[in-house]
Amino acid sequence: MEDFGRKARTQRELALMEDMVPLLKKMAQSSEISGLTAYE
Repeated sequence: MEDFGRKARTQRELALMEDMVPLLKKMAQSSEISGLTAYE
């Protein structure tokens, strides 16, 4: 695994979560996912 700085790691995390949030919401079927609002 590559060693990223904090800023680059944060950017990659936000890009990943942008794609993941809709999928996670669909999988949760209207149930709340703790901590997910930080990415919305």
